[in-house]
Amino acid sequence: MSDRSDISLSVSALSFRGADEVLLVKRANAPALGLWTLPGGRLEFGETLAGAVARELLEETGLVASTVGEINGVFEYVRERRHDVVVCFDVEIAGDREPTAASDAADARWARLSALGRLDTTTGLADLVRGRAAMRAIGQ
Repeated sequence: MSDRSDISLSVSALSFRGADEVLLVKRANAPALGLWTLPGGRLEFGETLAGAVARELLEETGLVASTVGEINGVFEYVRERRHDVVVCFDVEIAGDREPTAASDAADARWARLSALGRLDTTTGLADLVRGRAAMRAIGQ
């Protein structure tokens, strides 16, 4: 039987700037060390999912969420005695500040959708971002 400490619930923020840029962070710690991904992290005890998204966004990029919107996906990663569940939200960013890497992010930036294929990203990130961008383009 697995130990409960091997299971974690995390959140991530999918944020766009205009029609062709997405907010990404480069992971400074395991898991996914050195890979580009969405800002996010573990849910803390007593915290709401929306609260966790806003906190992680601020901690990793210095940006403030103006709106934590709908859930756009739930993802599971199972590897060597670890089971991570990540709930991904659409998030609107307040203001027009540039992101600044902080907390466990080695870098943070707005990346063009066309550049996703040239970045080392977490599994499935490019498909998620492109799919959500297409949905936004048709107003959904």
